[in-house]
Amino acid sequence: MKDLGVALVTFAFVCVPGVVSAQTPAPPRAPQPVWRELGLSEMRHVLGMPVRNEQGREVGEIDNLLIDTHDGRISYVVIGLGGFMGVGEKKVVVPWTDLKIASDGKRNVATLEQAKLESAPRWDRVATPSAPPGTTR
Repeated sequence: MKDLGVALVTFAFVCVPGVVSAQTPAPPRAPQPVWRELGLSEMRHVLGMPVRNEQGREVGEIDNLLIDTHDGRISYVVIGLGGFMGVGEKKVVVPWTDLKIASDGKRNVATLEQAKLESAPRWDRVATPSAPPGTTR
């Protein structure tokens, strides 16, 4: 008789899933971060973001962001064009406001008019600090 009682209790815990889960409440879900609700993106998702022209052709990727230290806003973006693994790559600088960022369904992609890309000044990281972004020596 004792074996029958042990068998029934074992059966209840093993075969009836509601018995154990009813005693253990599910942990509460973490709230969605506010920055996601505002449409903000982390910098790690911006660096390396592909850049396409208005025809949808991938022309480069975001290499660096230039931040205005007076107001803390992104002012310019450095775009790496061409090359292979950084070799032979040309870098240009364009105003951040010229980029349009949207999702292509899988990831965020920046779009820039081809004419603005072609007229953009080359980026020289060692340019004189007093020179405006994008100027070369």
